[in-house]
Amino acid sequence: MFRHCSKFPFGTVTKSGVQRQYHVRFYKTTSYNRDKSKQEQKECPKDGSGRGFYYSLGAVVLGTGAVVAYAKHDPEFRAWLSDNVPGSDGFIAFVTAEETSHIDYLVRYIKKLKQRVWNEIMNMISSSNGPDESKSKKVELGPCDSKGQPYVPPESTFQPLADSEPKEEAKKPVEDAAKEKAEEEAAKAVDALHPTSLASLEKEINNAATAAIQAFKEAVCILRDHAESVYSLVEQSVEKADPRIWSQLKKKGEEKERLIRDAENNANEAIQRINELKSFLDDPKLPGGPTVRERAKQNLDKLLTDIEDAKGVFERERAKVAVTDKYWDKVQEARKHFAEELEILFPNVRLSERNMKLAEGEIDLFILYAFQNILYYQKELTKLDTVSALRLKQALDDVKKNTDVDLTEECVEQEIEKVKRKYGLEFQKRMLMLRAECERNMRQQMKRQAEAHADHLEEAMEMKEKEMERKMRREMEDKLIEEKNKFKEEIAAMVGRLRGMDDAMKTRATQDQRAQQSQVLWSACQSLEAALRAPARCEKPIHETLRPLQSEVNAISKAAAPGDELVEVVIKSLPAEVTARGVYNDMSLKERFLNVERVAKRVALLPEGGASLPLMLLSYLQSLFIITPANPIPAYELANEPFEPAKFNTFDILQRARYWLDRGDFFQALRYMNLLEGAPRVVASEWMREARIYLETLQAAKALMAHASAAGLSYS
Repeated sequence: MFRHCSKFPFGTVTKSGVQRQYHVRFYKTTSYNRDKSKQEQKECPKDGSGRGFYYSLGAVVLGTGAVVAYAKHDPEFRAWLSDNVPGSDGFIAFVTAEETSHIDYLVRYIKKLKQRVWNEIMNMISSSNGPDESKSKKVELGPCDSKGQPYVPPESTFQPLADSEPKEEAKKPVEDAAKEKAEEEAAKAVDALHPTSLASLEKEINNAATAAIQAFKEAVCILRDHAESVYSLVEQSVEKADPRIWSQLKKKGEEKERLIRDAENNANEAIQRINELKSFLDDPKLPGGPTVRERAKQNLDKLLTDIEDAKGVFERERAKVAVTDKYWDKVQEARKHFAEELEILFPNVRLSERNMKLAEGEIDLFILYAFQNILYYQKELTKLDTVSALRLKQALDDVKKNTDVDLTEECVEQEIEKVKRKYGLEFQKRMLMLRAECERNMRQQMKRQAEAHADHLEEAMEMKEKEMERKMRREMEDKLIEEKNKFKEEIAAMVGRLRGMDDAMKTRATQDQRAQQSQVLWSACQSLEAALRAPARCEKPIHETLRPLQSEVNAISKAAAPGDELVEVVIKSLPAEVTARGVYNDMSLKERFLNVERVAKRVALLPEGGASLPLMLLSYLQSLFIITPANPIPAYELANEPFEPAKFNTFDILQRARYWLDRGDFFQALRYMNLLEGAPRVVASEWMREARIYLETLQAAKALMAHASAAGLSYS
């Protein structure tokens, strides 16, 4: 079995200024080729296979053309197609030449292809020049276009049409304010397809495109300026570095982000306005004819091309300085990490202060921390030296065997490592100088500590004597405190008993107060109930005995406990006539009932709305011949047996009401009076209303009395 190898280029990769051509090897065995040849020999060509392919291809082309034509004339189908088939909207726009013509599209594509090929050639040339030229290019990033010529947009297409439109003369004086307002509104409402509106829209597009292109150029400049600042910071040593460069780099970074944001916003606005004008160009009502339409499309395509070119330059520049941005992020991250470590080691020291003051222990800790970092970096440097030496030796061996471009890369990396070691040595020297200075300070501090220790021994004897005196005094104070604690415990027990007695007396006083308050409430309710009863001897007329019961109601409100909801609800439920006019007592209601009964019997046969004179006379005669029985209510009715109240006439109802009224049951009498109909009910309506007010007031008084009695019992 033999193995065949084919080698072909797979792609070009550029890294550290050197291009690499990767190859892919495809291995095939002899048995694979033999099996494949046998398989191909078994397959026989079929007759008519080419004809079916052409038929299928024609059907696909016709179907695609039909779908494109239908989607062109049906926006809903086109929207559905764009949602379900990705890329269909762009394909339809390309086929129908909506955004740009096919020739312009090909010209633009050829330009982009030329630019891409030119960039690849320049990259290859720059990579072949060697590490020295790439290092020089790292410092000089090319000229900036911020001081070049400003961008000039294409001439307006619709401005000549707008200038040729006749203008209205404004020489006539304004006679009426309403007419002037109407003319202003008409001038504002210009048609969207009017040459003036189109010229204004085209001017806005030119302004937005100019601002976007200028913003992209300024963004390129600030990108290069920021990269050069970072390069200068890297190349300078720590002593020569300007401390203000950090704030300047921060400001430049913020300015860079702002310019990039403004450029993208202006570009989006210009593209949006261009699409809006393109939608107007498809309208057949557009003034100027096909010549103006074609010229406007060319101008819009040129603006889009210029914006894309400016954006492409910006993107390429941003890709070039991407390494610088990543390096700057690493520097910031390292500074932040170092600051966090120092804050953890020295929490009381502010790193923002220019003159930091460290204590003796903090200085030792800082020296230890720096020494550990130096050891770590020395280990890493030794490791890198070993690895780089092995890699260099391997690269030299490969060069002896076969010439390879990796040698240049290894040499460059070796030089970089040398520079790193150089800076590492400088850092180590400075750390040693700092360590020596710290040791001198430590010796001075040790001398001062020895002198202070001698003084401390002299003071120790005096302190011992004073300590013995304090010990004796402390024992006396402990005995005194013990006696005081015993006395305080006895006082606390007495105070507890006194507080218990005080609480019991307060509770009893509260109960007595509430019981007295319930008695006052009961008395006030009793006075309200007494006001509803007639006095024993009263020679005054009924209307003179009627008086408002506002004083009784106020007395109940004052006598009630604060926040007593039952009393408040009962008082609110009283009719308004109780406090405004007063309530008729029981004797007054009985006297009024007699008059009502006499009149109701006379009009017993009359309806509610009135009747004729003969009927009135007949009703009056009937009342004269009706005799009141000795027992107005049958025994079964008094025994609460079922009966039919609908069979009662006016006289039966009045007899039963009179029966219960004589026995003082106003509620039962009112129930029977509610059965009256016609003219008797009209006659008795006023009495019924007064009786209802009387019963409601009496019920409220009894309810409040029961509430007061219950409250008094709960505290007794």
